[in-house]
Amino acid sequence: MEKSLFVLWLEWFLGFCDADANFQVFPKKRSYLTKEGILNEYYNIGYGFHIGLSIKELPLLEKVKSQLNSIGHIYVYSHRDEARWAVTKKTELIYLIETVFDKQPLLTEHQRGRYASLKYGVLNNFNRVETLGEYEKFIHTNFVETNIPDNYYTSGTAFDNWILGFVNGEGCFDCTIYKNKQKTKEYVNLRFRIWPHNRDTQLMNLFIKYFDAGK
Repeated sequence: MEKSLFVLWLEWFLGFCDADANFQVFPKKRSYLTKEGILNEYYNIGYGFHIGLSIKELPLLEKVKSQLNSIGHIYVYSHRDEARWAVTKKTELIYLIETVFDKQPLLTEHQRGRYASLKYGVLNNFNRVETLGEYEKFIHTNFVETNIPDNYYTSGTAFDNWILGFVNGEGCFDCTIYKNKQKTKEYVNLRFRIWPHNRDTQLMNLFIKYFDAGK
C-alpha cells in the first residue's frame, strides 16, 4: 500500500523541524508569602514548540498549522521581519507528540535531546521545581528513548524526504563571482552548504555519503 500524502509530508516536516524548530523547556520564577510572612520561591516549568521564519514564509507556516489540525497560534512581527508559529497548550503539545514526533524520528542529536526533555516533562506533569539546580538537573538528563534503526536511512522514502525538509531549513545555495590575480578573467563559484549542530558529525558524514559529494 502506498504511503499517504500526510505520512510523506510528516517525513519532510521532521527534517524541517530538525533544522528550524525550537523545543522549549524553561523555568518561570514564582514566589509567595507564608502565614509567617516568609517569602518563599519556586519555579514553574513551561513547555512550548516554536518555528520562527522570515515573514515572507508566512504562507508556509500557515500551511504547516493547517496540516496539523490548526493547533497553536501564528504571531507576525512586522518590525523584525519574522513570523512565528507557537504551540504552548498542553493538549496541543500532546497532539504533536502523538501525531508527529512519535511517528517519525528526529535525527539530529541536538533536537532529539531537546524534544525528549519536552516529551518527558509534558507527559509526566513535571511542572514545578524548588530550585534552579533541580531544573538544571532535569534539563541535562538524557530522556532519549530509542535508537534510530539502520534501515531508516536506506529503505523507503523517509530519509529522502527528511533530507528535503532539512535542506529547506538549513541548506544554503550561493553563487559568487571572482577574478583571477591578473583581473583578466572572471570565474563563477557555485556552492551548496548545510550547517548541522556541531554535535552531529555522524549526520554530516551521512550527508556526504548520501550526496556522494562535499566534505
